[in-house]
Amino acid sequence: MISINKKNEEPNLLVKFREKRLYKKGKIEGNDYKLFQNTESEGFKQLQKSLLEEQKYLCCYCMSEIDENNISIDHYKPKDSKKDYGKFALTYSNLLASCKKNHHCNIKKGNKELNILPNPSDSTVNFRHIIDYSNGGHIKIKDSFLIQLEEKEKKNYLDDINDILNLNNDELVNARLTKVNAIIKIYNNDRSKKPQLKKAEFFESKCIIRYGAYHGYIESVLLKKNLK
Repeated sequence: MISINKKNEEPNLLVKFREKRLYKKGKIEGNDYKLFQNTESEGFKQLQKSLLEEQKYLCCYCMSEIDENNISIDHYKPKDSKKDYGKFALTYSNLLASCKKNHHCNIKKGNKELNILPNPSDSTVNFRHIIDYSNGGHIKIKDSFLIQLEEKEKKNYLDDINDILNLNNDELVNARLTKVNAIIKIYNNDRSKKPQLKKAEFFESKCIIRYGAYHGYIESVLLKKNLK
């Protein structure tokens, strides 16, 4: 998962549409999002572009690369929930850019609410203190964080990762490992030309850690590897 720095200004066409619906009905409901998507094509494109840019074209959950052709906009608080979350259907902080794969992330999440994993756009949360990765490509909860939790909280975190979002399915695990191995190959090739090259310098110069696909896994695993 990635921490998202939301822009200070929301997409103006989303704001205008929301204000128009509030003026007309006095409230926002879940079906207002679908109306925005179907009737405000320029506004919806602007929303997609804004979300993609602030997330560096990465899925908010699995951190795979996404673009205008394979984006699925997730409502962190599901707009069609039986709870009163429809009011957040057009709230920008509740909207996240996810991948469009059928068996994980937003499509797998569907209309379910995450038990305990925070909203990636919550500026008070540092996912580096919560999320960790195994060398084998799996996402897990950081041990130092896990020991502070009650048993029910531990189960909720694990259910969010493994069930609701399905972030440890074989496809994602293999993609993370493939990415790491490809980067090691590039590093070894670069270092053969520049023996004094340091691994931290290499990763930062390539923007692999900060912006690349699966950068959380790469940062966690590769910087710990004893690469010569």
